[in-house]
This record gives sequence, C-alpha cells and structure tokens, in this order.
Amino acid sequence: MAFPFLSEYNVEQGDKGHFDSESDSTDRLDFAHYSTLAQTPGLAMPWRGAYAMRVNLATSTTDAYLQEDTSWDLAADGTIYIRFMLWISPDITMANNDQFNVLKLQSTGPVDEVVAGLIYTTAAGLKFGVGETAITSSVPIQKGKWTCIEVSANIDAGGGNDGTIVYWVDGNAGTQVTGLDQAAIIQGRVGVMNQDAGTTAGVLLFDSIIADDARIYGPTSEGLGRFVESMFLTASGHVWVGHGVLETSPSPLALPITSWKSTTPTRAILTTSPSAGCTSSPAQLGKWWTLPGCPLPSPVAATSSSAVPQAQLGPSPPSRLARRLAGAVMGQYEPTAANAVN
Repeated sequence: MAFPFLSEYNVEQGDKGHFDSESDSTDRLDFAHYSTLAQTPGLAMPWRGAYAMRVNLATSTTDAYLQEDTSWDLAADGTIYIRFMLWISPDITMANNDQFNVLKLQSTGPVDEVVAGLIYTTAAGLKFGVGETAITSSVPIQKGKWTCIEVSANIDAGGGNDGTIVYWVDGNAGTQVTGLDQAAIIQGRVGVMNQDAGTTAGVLLFDSIIADDARIYGPTSEGLGRFVESMFLTASGHVWVGHGVLETSPSPLALPITSWKSTTPTRAILTTSPSAGCTSSPAQLGKWWTLPGCPLPSPVAATSSSAVPQAQLGPSPPSRLARRLAGAVMGQYEPTAANAVN
C-alpha cells in the first residue's frame, strides 16, 4: 500500500515515474544516477537515494518537463500543495530580468493558472517566486545547495476572483499572490519552461516531488537533516546503509548488497549464516568487501571475536562510491540484481 499522498516521485526508478508524459525534444532532461552526476565536478549528489532529475540550461531554451494529467487536477475552490527539492548549479547564467518556470498548473488550452520558477535581476540577484502567468512575488534562493520548495494553490471559486498562491523556500514564507481569476486545473508540469534566451548556462536538479491536499512541509521544518539515522520510506527507493545492525523483525529483509569492513588482515564473519551460495570474503587491512545477492536473516551484523575484533557493517566510503558506484546499489529497498562495487 502506498503512502496516501496525491502523488510522490523520488526519481528512484530512473524514469518519469507516475507522470503521464515527458516532453524533451532537445534531450536536455534526464534521470541521472549518482555515478553519472559524480563524473561532473561541482554537481550535487541526489537529495536522497540514487537518482535525481536533471535539466541542462545550456542545451537549448526549448521546454523540457514531466506532465501529470490526473492526480493534480483541481475544480473551483480546490487546493493542492506541491513540495520538491531543488538544486541550482553555482554557474547558472541569466541576463537581467530573465525568468523561467520550474512548475506549472494549467487549465484547458493549456492556459497557465499557477507558475513558479526562478527570476534574476542585477539589483536583487537570483530569486524563487510564483505568480499566475509570470512571477510577481519572489524571495532569494541559494545556489549550490539543495533547497526545499513548497507551493500551495487555492483555485478561484468562480465568483469573485479569489484564487491564492502561497509558497515557502526552506520553510520561509514568501508574500502570497491573491485575487486571481483562474479556471479549473487539468494538468501540471515540472521541469524548465519559458526559458529566456539570456539564460545560457547552469544545471537544475529535482528530487522528492510530492503533491497532497494538505501542507507537506520539508525536512528542515521537521527538524530532520538530509542524512538521518532513521529513514522512513513512503515509496520504493534506495537507502545507504551505515555502520550498525539491521533490525528486520518480524521478517527477514533481503538486501542485494551487504558489505563490511575489517580492520585486521583476516576473514570477516557474520553472526548468522548467509544463504546458499553466499560466502564470506577474505578482508585485507582497511578494505571493503561485498556480497551480491545474498538474503540475510535477522538480525545481521559483523561480530566481534579474537579473529575479527573490529569488523562492522557499512557502505564503502563516499570517495569510493563516487568512483565505483556504476551499476550497483547498497541497501536497496526492493531487492533487484546488482553488481559488487569492490
């Protein structure tokens, strides 16, 4: 059973997910794996998991977006909240007064009824903002870091031009846009749209796009950082397993890759016997080893003994992951075939 959001997209399938269609005639939108992002100096890793949606602003100015046709629909006086994580590369280049949209809610036509995106002026710098057909309210936004964006739209009830757009950037509210004359929403789009010609460089990354009929909030407003010790999964995804013990009660959890580190030149061993065909590997000093495709009983941990006094569960260090992650996932929530990364 899925978590009861209207929709949730974490890019973890490496494709458009629940969205109904993708428009990208110039091939500037893709679903980039961690190992792909790591090949470009300065790019961020995904907000969570193994994939992020990427749009290259330098490729063209042609619209590139994912479209949702059903779950974001709104009748008169309907309300929706859309929250997503956004990363803007430090080298983004925009001319004075340039703006473009990263989110749209549209009525039949299509006609823009709600837009949200980036706007740049030489006087105020880069800002994120919202409006009905163009950005009319905005607040500063940082480059080179993951930022939590949430946009709420209450559609015009049809009698007195009373549509309202509310938004938050890292939990800080911008000035509401009110008094809007809007029609019912039949579709939504996320990506890069209406890019001005003066915007010639930069990369945007998107992750964790959630829609609901109530406030969603962001990780920072809940007191949770990006890297947490307890991960609550509301959709299928990838989790990097750190040092410690995996508690899988009441039933065993099958992990496609389990790894441990031994700080002595001996053999790493487990507290429980691995399944048929899975054997422990000789571990050299400080080297990481993996077992691909081994379902492990509960609980799973490396054990202390006279032979292996400092063995422990854990993923490879980030520097090794960045170089050698291609084709492999550690601690994947839904078991699939994977290759060892040692």
